[in-house]
Amino acid sequence: MNSPKDLKKQLRKEALARRDALDEFWRVEIALEMAETAKEKIDFEPGRVVSGFWPMRS
Repeated sequence: MNSPKDLKKQLRKEALARRDALDEFWRVEIALEMAETAKEKIDFEPGRVVSGFWPMRS
């Protein structure tokens, strides 16, 4: 039986492989489109703290 740590490592490896298999141009375009959509749909009050996350690797 795999430990939770081993399972997490395998799942991460598989997820990264799927992401790496995507066309790079498409990934950039979709990221920009998501950012523009968020800008239009999510209203932030001035001074509000917002968190962001950078993807692992890729």
